[in-house]
Amino acid sequence: MHRVLPQSIKPQAATMQTLPTAQLAPLEALKSVAQIQHLRRRQRILASPNSALIVHSGVIAMETMLQPSVPGPLDIAYPGDILFLPHAEQASGFAAAPAEVWRLKCCDLANAQSRDPALAEFVIRQLSAQRQRAQLRRAVISELPIDERL
Repeated sequence: MHRVLPQSIKPQAATMQTLPTAQLAPLEALKSVAQIQHLRRRQRILASPNSALIVHSGVIAMETMLQPSVPGPLDIAYPGDILFLPHAEQASGFAAAPAEVWRLKCCDLANAQSRDPALAEFVIRQLSAQRQRAQLRRAVISELPIDERL
């Protein structure tokens, strides 16, 4: 069963599906250690334990299970976003638009950051921006009437 993106997110998703290559330049150092996956719209993402996904293009929707059969909040990832999947059985996702994702081991990402300060700074800034977007999205959703939240 696929979740549908809320109408308020669709315009933002359309404008953020691609970023200029210059903004993603720090990530190029990871391409050699990443497994590149091209996804069609609505194609499921298979999680693997202790891995990170980097969204290179497109839009990804990820959901973490809070308990068995109790889905958590839906997170939307845009180009440049980094998703950590520590427990594969607790995460599921799909491409909300055609996408390219880079899958790599968390230890490979950490090693690359220790060698490249520009990459380390990019990752910190990107994770901070992702957190701010998630907090804003949750605040907007919390203001909706209960029938719209469900």
